[in-house]
Amino acid sequence: MADNTYIVVARLQFHDNKVEEVKRGLINLAHLTQQEPGCRSYELHQSSDDESTFLIYEEWESTDDLDKHMNSRHFKTWQEKSSGWEAKPVEATFWKKIS
Repeated sequence: MADNTYIVVARLQFHDNKVEEVKRGLINLAHLTQQEPGCRSYELHQSSDDESTFLIYEEWESTDDLDKHMNSRHFKTWQEKSSGWEAKPVEATFWKKIS
């Protein structure tokens, strides 16, 4: 049965010399995000093939909740801090749960 869950899958790749700093920052971001209203799930994964590549799987109750997250202080702080660390642009895809 379908529900209103809104899914985001983001793939991020960073420069090798920033991996440990990125990992700490993303873990902190995940911890803060998991406490946000509307966040059903926020999972952080690191590639076993390439330590500089991370995947974030997010489930939100609504697109409004996701928008609030994207405008939150901790998300904006992370964006500012990590600006220039990316080896590639973030690849994000958006999904609706249908079953």
